[in-house]
Amino acid sequence: MMSGYKSPRELAESHFNKPAPSARDRAFGELEAVKADRDEKTRQLREARLARDAQDTKKP
Repeated sequence: MMSGYKSPRELAESHFNKPAPSARDRAFGELEAVKADRDEKTRQLREARLARDAQDTKKP
């Protein structure tokens, strides 16, 4: 038998025995996702503003 092989029962038991993430962990995960989205939007807006400003400086 292969050493890395797990029977379906062993695999199921390992999944059920894992502790569920706590409400605190889920909340922090959501906050990090919101922060990442905000940072991405800020980056996009900054790039758009810099591109607009670069075009404005080229006009006489």
